[in-house]
Order: sequence, then C-alpha cells, then structure tokens
Amino acid sequence: MAPTADQRNLRKTVRQPLLAVLAVVVVVLVAAPASAPHPALADRVARGRYLTERVAMCIQCHDAEGVSDYLASLPEFGGGQ
Repeated sequence: MAPTADQRNLRKTVRQPLLAVLAVVVVVLVAAPASAPHPALADRVARGRYLTERVAMCIQCHDAEGVSDYLASLPEFGGGQ
C-alpha cells in the first residue's frame, strides 16, 4: 500500500530538520580539530627542552657565554663547540 499524502508530508517535516542538525554536527566535528591546538606538540616541546637543558646538558658546550660579543648575541645553543 502506498503512503498517503499525510505520511509523505510527515516524512518531509521530520527529514528536513534532521538533515539540518546532521549538517551542523558534521561541520562542527570537521572544524573543531583545526581550531584547537594540538596538545601533543606542547608536550613534545617541553620534553625536548627538558632533555637538552637537564639530561644531556647541551647548553654547557653550546653556549656563547664567555666569548666575543658577536657570539654572545647569538640565540641559545648558537655558539660553542
């Protein structure tokens, strides 16, 4: 038996808002990762800083302290051996 006109109208009435809600959810889910910073990057930077400054002590040899003014003007780890 074919659906009546009332049943077809009811389907359209329900379908359109559901599609609109679905479209909004998809847009939010797709856009959310692009707008939020990647937390793992900050963790990796902090770990790299810890390793170079505390564990490997790179700054002891790769520091411009105690050398010419030019080398002293270099960024951190910019001089030395």
